Amino acid sequence: MDIQLASLMGRKNFLFDFDGVITDSEGYVFRILQQMIKDHYGVSVDDGDIWMTIGGSDEKVAEYIAAKYNIEYTVSIARELRKGYPDYYTEYEGLKPFPYLPELLAKLKDHGRKIAIVSSTDRYHLESAVSRMGLSIYIDAIVSGSDVRNKKPFPEPYLRGLEALSANTCDSVAIEDSPTGIESAIAAGLECIGFSGSDVRQDIGKASIIVSSYKAMIEAL
Repeated sequence: MDIQLASLMGRKNFLFDFDGVITDSEGYVFRILQQMIKDHYGVSVDDGDIWMTIGGSDEKVAEYIAAKYNIEYTVSIARELRKGYPDYYTEYEGLKPFPYLPELLAKLKDHGRKIAIVSSTDRYHLESAVSRMGLSIYIDAIVSGSDVRNKKPFPEPYLRGLEALSANTCDSVAIEDSPTGIESAIAAGLECIGFSGSDVRQDIGKASIIVSSYKAMIEAL
């Protein structure tokens, strides 16, 4: 067993990102984004431009796409256009948690740990998806993009998560899959477990340790 992972799994509080950490949503969400922009602007967005926006706020994604492809594209426009496409969080029939995640969450709760979700996704979609996957019973707090002024990579989301759990940094650990999220966690004073189990691979080299499956975290408890 990895000694460092075992040490982190001994913490009292676990703060999980959502997209690419709880569920493998990122590929689906960004394929819809590509199709939406193609349909309405006649522009093909490169995969590389899609992947580099992962972990950023809706505002940052919209600003990047608008500038790169010289189109009038804002968060409000995106939300209106998205109504014509299946929503991953509330409608997609393939919505499911990563393998071993429900077992991990259950075991964490059995051990008296507290669990939060800290994400840039808005609260409505987070709560809908968590409920649909049957994970609500494990979650003590949710900090969404709707709840903060400064989204990741700023530390505010994780600081709010710690506050919601009445937790301190030395007894807590974040689980992230993106450099933006890891930067946010580190800025808040947290150590971070990098999760590499998503279909969308990112640079998570700044994490304290990297795991490719939640089975390893279960075994380290």
